[in-house]
Amino acid sequence: MIEFRIMAELEKDIDGKLDKHQYGNTKGSSTTHYLIKLTDEAFKNTDVGKATTAITIDYSKAFDYVHHDILINKIIKLGVRGGVTKLIISFLCNRKHCTKFNGITSEFLNITSGVPQGTVGGPRLFVILINGVKCPLVSNYKFVDDKTLAYSYTGNATNILQEALNIEEKETENDKMIINAKKCHSITFNYSSKNTPPQNLTLNDNTIQEVEKVKLLGIIISKDLKWKENTALICNKVNRQFYMLYKLKQFGYTEDDLLIAWTTIIRPLTEYATPLWHSGLSETDKRKIESLQKRALAIIFGIQYIDNNRYYMINKETSPYNEALHKLQLPSLQERREILTGKFALQTMKNEKHSDIFQEKQEQEINLRNK
Repeated sequence: MIEFRIMAELEKDIDGKLDKHQYGNTKGSSTTHYLIKLTDEAFKNTDVGKATTAITIDYSKAFDYVHHDILINKIIKLGVRGGVTKLIISFLCNRKHCTKFNGITSEFLNITSGVPQGTVGGPRLFVILINGVKCPLVSNYKFVDDKTLAYSYTGNATNILQEALNIEEKETENDKMIINAKKCHSITFNYSSKNTPPQNLTLNDNTIQEVEKVKLLGIIISKDLKWKENTALICNKVNRQFYMLYKLKQFGYTEDDLLIAWTTIIRPLTEYATPLWHSGLSETDKRKIESLQKRALAIIFGIQYIDNNRYYMINKETSPYNEALHKLQLPSLQERREILTGKFALQTMKNEKHSDIFQEKQEQEINLRNK
């Protein structure tokens, strides 16, 4: 309870002072906002013949390398009240650790970096630490310790991107943190032959690998900005969970219980970051995702084939898929995605931090009305 109160007081003092492109551990922001902003830059620029290169930055043991002195100095510079700062110092400092092996315990040593694992304040304090780790040459997108640099250009941007990486490397070192360059990747979104992906970008003397797809916060983004790979990822995740439905059915759980397991545990896997990719699905992708719910209903209720058509046994009556959904008062997965996307849009429009997501469209509508 005390930690919650300390963090609440800290929030009052730093409200509006942190990087607006930090979407993690920030009220009204989510991984979906992070991913939409990043891909939106790529979509807008490739539409006008430009290329966008994104570079994922991986911090090595990020939370373990939170240097206490540097963090406290940044907290003070943000104008946090002295009383709150002292409480945070007390929260971080005077911790010791030791190693116990085969009944032998080492000497206790002072802990000068890192935040306690599993705490409420850990992620927030890390966000403050990396608040200054940013390069003005490129776009910065952050979700706590996940960071992506992006730059849109015509022609070749190797020199600018390399300069941005050099700055990123230097500022990270100043914060006594470490970038795991071997886990950093570069991906270029480009449809024009006039543009060339950057060549031989380096970070910490390691060449950054150029990839065809990248996994960011659980979503696969392909260089063609299509969602085939991500759809396959969703299907694989859900298919692995169907084993649970089979076992629950074997253990005698009712159809209602199994339906609850589907809607509360498994179905959410098909809906993560829906506003990001829903509108870009191909018809094939839509069918593949919808087939997951069809399989779930087949496991729960059983099926019969009549004239090579699949029917579901709902209340001892055979029903085609759409009729079965109606009887169960269950929306299709496509309907669910449309509802979730609409809710996300309404919530986002009410948040000043994210109002720019819809700004361009609103300006275009105003201009059209004035003509």
